[in-house]
Amino acid sequence: TYHEPCDVLMPDCYPDFQLRGPVRKPMVETAQYMQTAKELNRVPWIVPQGFDWSFYKGGGAKYATSRGPTLDELRCQAHLSVVHGARGIIWYTYGHTSSSYHFRWGKEFVERELHSLFPALLAPELPSAVTSSNANVHCALRKVGEHAYLFAVNVEPTPQKATLTLEN
Repeated sequence: TYHEPCDVLMPDCYPDFQLRGPVRKPMVETAQYMQTAKELNRVPWIVPQGFDWSFYKGGGAKYATSRGPTLDELRCQAHLSVVHGARGIIWYTYGHTSSSYHFRWGKEFVERELHSLFPALLAPELPSAVTSSNANVHCALRKVGEHAYLFAVNVEPTPQKATLTLEN
């Protein structure tokens, strides 16, 4: 509705991780948000979930079974955003800290990991340069000088098998 005056679209993608059972929103929604931003010809940034919904008292019972993301889930959100063209990531932490190891050190780990890949993250996308045989494994190939960077992200909580095919 409000995208016309914006240069950057920065959706909040909160899967709402559960203590038991699957996430309330599939991880692939992050990819869908990024695709929408690109289709609207806007720079895609992302605000991934870096908090535990159960701390939100305004949600009542709806969030009582929520939990914060694990390190793997933090990495999945960040790298999935990158695969689909995110040019910025700002974690939403809901203004509190958690005793969870994942919260305390996970975001810092992911940020350092992404920082080490910084040139590849901002390199132009190479559409159709890599394809996956499995729809649950999203991938992208980026080139920086003579170096190629292959990103592959599993959007499911279980291990997946995929064949990645590089163009040429």
